[in-house]
Amino acid sequence: MNKRFFRIIILIILMPVLLLQGCWLNILPTATPQPTPVVEEPEEEDEEPEEPPVVIPPTPGQFTLRYEPEHNGFTMNPITARNRDNIVLSSLLYESLFILDDTLRAVPLLCEDWYTEDNVTFVFEILPDIAMHDGSLLTADDVAYSIRQARQRGRHTSKLRSISSVDSDGELTVTIELNSPNARFIRSLDIPIIKTGTIEYRIPPGTGPYVFPNPESMQLTRFRGYRYFDELPLNTIHLVECYDSDLTDFFDNGRIS
Repeated sequence: MNKRFFRIIILIILMPVLLLQGCWLNILPTATPQPTPVVEEPEEEDEEPEEPPVVIPPTPGQFTLRYEPEHNGFTMNPITARNRDNIVLSSLLYESLFILDDTLRAVPLLCEDWYTEDNVTFVFEILPDIAMHDGSLLTADDVAYSIRQARQRGRHTSKLRSISSVDSDGELTVTIELNSPNARFIRSLDIPIIKTGTIEYRIPPGTGPYVFPNPESMQLTRFRGYRYFDELPLNTIHLVECYDSDLTDFFDNGRIS
């Protein structure tokens, strides 16, 4: 894939982020320190609890995005999320088999090749050696699992109703059967891909260019396992939590890009 095509893909990913914003919150609770073992010393001093990480607010000039907090009932899971801002933000953490360009043409992203003879049975070959955020490599099982989950819940269910079955064949081959012929079916496969068995996670592992290095750090950073790591336009994307009533002030003082 040449650099020009890659820049187009990155622009497609970043464009909705620049148009829509979302808020953030601490994703995981602070870990409880392990209890100090009881010793026989009479003057034992109590161990001080760990201090939570210091969150430094972004300063004007840094690239910042709005994030909707968990305590308002929202999630970053790209399949089950309903909040508009978090859905846009999740496009930086997750990729799909295909992505739609500005002409609604399906552009392969995690798919190396695909074919169909009757527009009912579709076979997809997944790109090899694609790193996931948890250190594993993307497999056909992950893709099939994600599509099955998206059929059952979340905002993608209506466009996937024509699927009758999704199966993985080997490490990198996925076969999808439809109920009836549909020549435009691949346009429906802009489904975020997550790790098998993680549908209940609020931030499941994906293959996208950015990742939460520490949920309490209020920022996204470049994913070092990403295949185009060195070409990403931003090293860090800062996250800001705010209410709708404060949005104008946040824009004016530079706290949100």
